[in-house]
Amino acid sequence: MHSREKLTKQIFFIVGFILISTLLSAQNTDRIQKKLDKIYQDDNINKLEKKAKKYKKKYPQLDIPYYYLSIVEITRFNDIKDIPNRKQWNHLQKASNYSRKLDSNYQFWKDSVKNYYILYINSWEDSTYRSAHIKKVVKTYSVHTKDTLSVYYKYYNKTNTPPKLTETNNIPVTDSIQTALIKYASKLVGIPYKYAGETPKQGFDCSGFVMYVYKSIGVQLPHSAQMQSQLKGKTVKLKDAKPGDLIFFGSSFGKKWQTQHVGIIYEYKKDEPKVIHCVSRGVTIDGNNSSWDYYWKERILFVKRLPQLELQQTKK
Repeated sequence: MHSREKLTKQIFFIVGFILISTLLSAQNTDRIQKKLDKIYQDDNINKLEKKAKKYKKKYPQLDIPYYYLSIVEITRFNDIKDIPNRKQWNHLQKASNYSRKLDSNYQFWKDSVKNYYILYINSWEDSTYRSAHIKKVVKTYSVHTKDTLSVYYKYYNKTNTPPKLTETNNIPVTDSIQTALIKYASKLVGIPYKYAGETPKQGFDCSGFVMYVYKSIGVQLPHSAQMQSQLKGKTVKLKDAKPGDLIFFGSSFGKKWQTQHVGIIYEYKKDEPKVIHCVSRGVTIDGNNSSWDYYWKERILFVKRLPQLELQQTKK
């Protein structure tokens, strides 16, 4: 009985210690957040960098110092007014390296850094071309963001122009082409992610997966989420989406948009959509209570039904 009481006390002590440590850790995190934010609001970038590096060394497990160090580098990136400028690249690389240390709670900032990559790439695209440099940049973008821009294929693919959609009479006649497409896509669940990948053997990126699946029904798509979003088709509301429709994610600016990700509608039942797509963990089906719920849902651009699928539905 004595040993049992002793064990009970030890358990209470351990649990109490964990609870107190967690509480102190949360308070410490909040304190560091407020200090760094105040320095940032005072627009003292050099001091912010020095302080954030100090906290990074002292508390390497915290995300906050990495977040503010990334902000420091993006601020320095923006301070260079003469664009395009190679000096920006050094700051962008550092900002990206810091942002990749952050967890999913900082996805909004990861997306911001991703957009700065695109801004930088576009600034060189609009100027005198420096192929060796931009080739390195677009590959680094693909590795860091697990996405592939259309400009990637100017350097890493012999075909620079995206393939055109095949004629509708090349599509196999089935009772439900949408069902065939989804069944085919489902067989690929678990295939790992690989930037610029477009076959099960290589692995897939998001647009490579969509391209491969649509090829199974005789529809050739470009290997680029942005280009796929620009194809002709019927834009439908999410509540009207059907299996096989393409769903695009990203940011919009007036009538223009930047597509960051693409997937395929898997099903839509009882106001609960499911999407099959290739993300960092590979080909997966997401719905409520998954990454869809806490991340993807807020970043929907639109759902599009390509004309081949629209034609098949009207024949029924």
